[in-house]
Amino acid sequence: MLLAPNGQTTTNTTTTYFDSGVTLNPSTNTIAANISGNAATATKLATEKTISLTGDVTGSASFDGSTNISITATVADSSHNHNASNITAGTIAAARLPAATTSAQGAMSAADKTKLDATNVAYATCSTAAATVAKVITTSGNDNWVLKTGGIIVVKFSATNTAQNPTFNVDGTGAKRVWYDTALLGTSSLGYAGTANRPMIYMYDGTQYVFLGWSYDANTTYSNASLGQCYATCSTAAATAAKTAAMSSYTLTTGGIVSVKFANAVPANATLNINSKGAKAIYYRGAAITDNVIKAGDTATFIYNTQYHLLAVDSAAAALKSHPDEVAGNTPSLTTVPLNADTLGGVNAADYALKFANWNDAEKIALADYVISRISNARGVGF
Repeated sequence: MLLAPNGQTTTNTTTTYFDSGVTLNPSTNTIAANISGNAATATKLATEKTISLTGDVTGSASFDGSTNISITATVADSSHNHNASNITAGTIAAARLPAATTSAQGAMSAADKTKLDATNVAYATCSTAAATVAKVITTSGNDNWVLKTGGIIVVKFSATNTAQNPTFNVDGTGAKRVWYDTALLGTSSLGYAGTANRPMIYMYDGTQYVFLGWSYDANTTYSNASLGQCYATCSTAAATAAKTAAMSSYTLTTGGIVSVKFANAVPANATLNINSKGAKAIYYRGAAITDNVIKAGDTATFIYNTQYHLLAVDSAAAALKSHPDEVAGNTPSLTTVPLNADTLGGVNAADYALKFANWNDAEKIALADYVISRISNARGVGF
């Protein structure tokens, strides 16, 4: 050991500083000493530290110097502004947007979208049987038709309706009654709830479907029966007042004229029911018919207007009527009937006698007076 200057002790390999207690090893460049205070080197901090972000962006992480750290940042709501033109991708939920109104832009609800797509006019078809009351109607080519007041449907039916009090159910929206001319369909207007192969127009008025009209069908031939005109036969017993007759496709129509041949006489207060359209009273001269007006074998012609009004009777006696007053059902004005030696009013005397037998007393007296006046005039004799 060598005594170095300045209080240093030196060996071949180390130098010791007495004042500081530090030993230097030149060969390894290391210093051995008892050191107080901060270390010359360290693998981590003696005390872990927390690093935090503050303000509009927050977040924190612990750091001790041994590893890197990452801070998860949170941006506070409403803490900054964005320009909408910078949003180029993604979908904003409708719930996050203001609702559209009649005066302001905004998001539309699903119900609003349905209303926007909806239409008040649609074409539809119906294949429900003629005698079925509940008609099922399906729109075609338009899935957005909505039942609402003023809604219109054009319907093509496969069968002509014969059911009383029919209803329409369009696309499952509920059964609604059918109206025509401000009232529910009557017996004579059942076809307004569907006529085969004719597109028909209806409007929903908030309560029922109102018939508006139908298309012109040039391909359909309409028989007299469908217009309330027909010829039929009746074999109902003479004593039975409820007379029935059959006629295919007959439609009970106001103003319709029908002719019926009766196998048996028609009693007083009789009714007539043609093709099961309902028993209607038979009227003659403005009142219910009386006995012996229509006899067995007669063919009677009627016009319908809530009752069947008798127009004429084709019988052995009635066929002889030629005077306008007689045809109209009035007491003859015989002063206008021409007479000669062989005929009476253009009818031979034998037939006129048969005609005379069917007149009432007033008619017979009128004829007698007329004949007497003609004879007195011809002979120049007054009575």
